[in-house]
Amino acid sequence: MRYSRRSVLRSTLAVPAILMETRNGRAAESMSVGVLREIVAKTRHAYSLPAMGAAVFAQGEMRDVAVTGLRKWESQSPAAVDDPFHLGSCTKAMTATMLAVLAHEQVLRPNDTLGDVFGDELRQLHDDYRGVTIADLMTHRGGCPKDTLPNFSLWDVHHFPGASPDQRRELARRVLTQPAPFRPGTFHYSNCGYALAAACAELVTGLSWERLMREIVFRPLGMNSAGFGPMGTPGRIDAPWQHRWRDGNPVPIEPVRRNDNPPAMWPAGGIHASLIDWAKFVFFHMSEGGLLEAPTEVACNADTNANERTANVVSATVKDLDASEIRFLHVPPEGTDYAWGWRIVQRAWAHGPVLTHSGSNTMNYAVVWCSPADAFFVLVVTNCGGEAAARACDVVAAETIRTYLD
Repeated sequence: MRYSRRSVLRSTLAVPAILMETRNGRAAESMSVGVLREIVAKTRHAYSLPAMGAAVFAQGEMRDVAVTGLRKWESQSPAAVDDPFHLGSCTKAMTATMLAVLAHEQVLRPNDTLGDVFGDELRQLHDDYRGVTIADLMTHRGGCPKDTLPNFSLWDVHHFPGASPDQRRELARRVLTQPAPFRPGTFHYSNCGYALAAACAELVTGLSWERLMREIVFRPLGMNSAGFGPMGTPGRIDAPWQHRWRDGNPVPIEPVRRNDNPPAMWPAGGIHASLIDWAKFVFFHMSEGGLLEAPTEVACNADTNANERTANVVSATVKDLDASEIRFLHVPPEGTDYAWGWRIVQRAWAHGPVLTHSGSNTMNYAVVWCSPADAFFVLVVTNCGGEAAARACDVVAAETIRTYLD
């Protein structure tokens, strides 16, 4: 069945209550029953994953959410439906959405260049980068390295001094004062480009990317569980631990900051959230703003590292974006399939363009498939990285599409 945008919005009036019914374990667990749970459980077992989860929105409503397995391999702590999972590069769509709000406010526009933003900050800005725009960075056409440069590694970024905005500014200094490794205007996937775009946002607002994400995206959408870096508390099993493979078995990785992408790179792949909260974000995109209502009370701690001198420069949030501004994020440059944090593809099972992305910090895996024309999306996560995790998530996504969309 095909759905019009108007019918989708009418049918989703009840969605907010469903999406937000996760304030205690029993309410959340009551949703983890039925077909989806069976799909997730058998796939997790087949691929020997510690924990695995999925959420499906179909026929205009949230149909099911399921999480099975253990927070930590060989522990006695079961994973729960409202546990946060690491989203890896699926973070990019969230960073892009925050930047759309800055564009709405005319604070940082898609056609603003690195020369415009960093011209005074980096007097040695290389000419290769001077004309690169925010839109170029968001669509991986900025000529940037994938992660870093030969003279320093991604893990060296962990040792940059200061808070995460200082580290991003240092990353910008090191990258943008050297020749671009690729010709700007050509597609080369770049995590570094997203970190640089976040550094631009921080420079023009005086606020950290983390604070911008909390206040512009997370709080308005009621994404209570959303945070940054590894899930959970060191020394405790209060959330899913990350895992790597060793000798055919998942090996738990303690949730300390060094066991993730460096904070400077979080705008490209450092957000964690529960399936329910990730679903709120995807629903917002699918419905082009939709009717999603956030809770009246959401914890949002201010970032004490933010520069308060321009704290009032941004007053808008994602809820101030109109449909055309959201749709802009889904349109890739001509000749490519990558828009602002989304790949836009065609699939036989969908009645229109499909929004998709996968993400991994090598210790977790996540994937999203969303067909706005069908009022459908599926989210799949696991707290383990590697090829087996990617295959397992694809298996769950494919079977869920066949089960709920046919």
